Amino acid sequence: MTNLDGDVAENILHVSNGTTDAWTAENLTTLLSAIKTGLTTPDGVMSGIIGNQTSQNTLTALVGRDLTTQNGPEVTETATIVGTDSGAPLPQGVSKAFTLRTGLSGRSFRGRVYQAGLTVNHQVTDDKDEMNATALGNFSGCWGAAITVVSGAGSGWYWGVLSRYYQTGDPPTTTRRVNGVITKITEVGYSHIAFDYQRRRAPLHARHF
Repeated sequence: MTNLDGDVAENILHVSNGTTDAWTAENLTTLLSAIKTGLTTPDGVMSGIIGNQTSQNTLTALVGRDLTTQNGPEVTETATIVGTDSGAPLPQGVSKAFTLRTGLSGRSFRGRVYQAGLTVNHQVTDDKDEMNATALGNFSGCWGAAITVVSGAGSGWYWGVLSRYYQTGDPPTTTRRVNGVITKITEVGYSHIAFDYQRRRAPLHARHF
């Protein structure tokens, strides 16, 4: 997504096809098409991710890439979908982290996505530092719907948390895995109701040259 200043806001989602086979360009196109439909159709189960954003934010593209090799196929699905929330936008960088849960403990088995494009309509009326219950429910529900969207796009496909490192010992040491491990996401939620801050989305921090 891009905002009024042209800064880019991105979320990276990892998807397994249920096998060790590489993703083909055709598979990636199918996946991106399903996600775009979920995001953009008026009754799409994920549409609130965009629809509840500030009208100064625009979804511009979805990009899918095979990660099984260094030169795997990459597919881009373009879009021009503008947010519909006309409330005054919150400062760039203010966002909300939603937790990706797999039912397993440990850093290798949990992740997060950051919701961009928040406005004053998402604040608790008497506490500007907290997101209201309606917004929390809308965003977590729409992100959670991605679980169904991905699994419905292809047999055996699932949205997951990708781990490339693991820790052992006390104090812990970090080791890179030979092969990444992806674990199926079962739920999307949040750990607290306060807003979060993502420095990459602060003014001029997200530019790509």
